[in-house]
Amino acid sequence: MTNEEKEQFRLYSSLTKQVNERYKAITAESGISDAVFWILYALRYMEENVTQTDIANFLFMNKYTVSSAIKKMEAEGYITLGKIEGNKKNKPLSLTDKGVELAKKTADVMMAYELRAFNVLTKREKGLFVRLSNKYSKAFLETCQKSSDKAEVRNEKNHNDQP
Repeated sequence: MTNEEKEQFRLYSSLTKQVNERYKAITAESGISDAVFWILYALRYMEENVTQTDIANFLFMNKYTVSSAIKKMEAEGYITLGKIEGNKKNKPLSLTDKGVELAKKTADVMMAYELRAFNVLTKREKGLFVRLSNKYSKAFLETCQKSSDKAEVRNEKNHNDQP
């Protein structure tokens, strides 16, 4: 990697962390966990008939984390779990009035910031940004998977080498 590429990567990493800190700040200011914030975000983004599984898939979040946060949100009066006839497992989630108010102060604010920032870009820049972000994300996830696969092989090999 050249010095210019190292500097570009350092800048990209720094910018990403700055954006991520804004999300952390809004959760801290609101006294909610990251998981609760992202569930509010998903519910506002996806709008209707959203289940825990839908949220976990949309957010690439562990189902147990989502389930735990949803139980807490329900206990605190932010959401209600609906019922689907003949389906006890998948329950649609709805924000209560209290949940809508919290979403307006958190997820809606961040979605508005995201949209305003995205709209600073030209139509061409938006397309390029999305394509490059997608390419980077795929490469990152593939690298993580390959690394994870190698670690599993090493662990398996070490386990098999033991008497």
